[in-house]
Amino acid sequence: MTTVLTSNRTSEEVAAHFRDLIHSGELAVGTRLPPQRELAKSLGVSRQAVFEGLAELETEGYVDTLRGATGGTFVRELHLPAERWLERLRESIGTFEDVLDFRIGVERQIASLAARRRDDADLEAMRQAVDELAASSSLATYRSADAAFHRALGRAARNELLERAVFDARAKLFFPVDQLDYEPTTAATAREHTAILRAVERGDAAVAARAVTVHLEHTRAKLHSMLDTPDAGRSRQAGSPISPATSTVRRVTAGRTKGTS
Repeated sequence: MTTVLTSNRTSEEVAAHFRDLIHSGELAVGTRLPPQRELAKSLGVSRQAVFEGLAELETEGYVDTLRGATGGTFVRELHLPAERWLERLRESIGTFEDVLDFRIGVERQIASLAARRRDDADLEAMRQAVDELAASSSLATYRSADAAFHRALGRAARNELLERAVFDARAKLFFPVDQLDYEPTTAATAREHTAILRAVERGDAAVAARAVTVHLEHTRAKLHSMLDTPDAGRSRQAGSPISPATSTVRRVTAGRTKGTS
């Protein structure tokens, strides 16, 4: 997803732009960015803003810049950003819970609309993303396939505002896949994506929305598991009702919290 910035944007905003693309999976590990001159032109910003923004990302561990004929700026493995993200998460878990609540609401509506509005090309894009994720053999391919699935689902809803909203939420809820057990996570995510796909194929809006909820509630459970905090729901009053989908997740995640998004 490319956004044209304005020429007076700062290097910090350029860095934030690429950070969001990396967090959301739109820029995969190993991706080589275009030359800085091309980036400045395509984004509508100064070359100095691009230079300083990429330097900031390199310091933060998002990219590496290599010199020489085969050099360039490449997205690197996100070990350092993942560690820092977990530190921020421990300090402000409520903020991330808010983002996840928002994302669940948005993606439920997206899935519901996609079940009604999808065409053959949308379904093929989702199937391909599921197959690629199931066959992935690295964190880079996992992230890329995961992003491709959610991107295809968003496009199938035919609503640019919702599509942008879920992109923003995914960028804010950067999930440290590097910290997870790779094979179980891949298998669980592939199953959950498949459940969403099957509901969208059948045109079953209600089931598609529930499948998205289960998928993203697994993400919530894993977040709490990684932080060693109880996944008790956010400040829910005693006796308050729990939705059927959330209740299902509570049972599933009691002994296994391997899902992500």
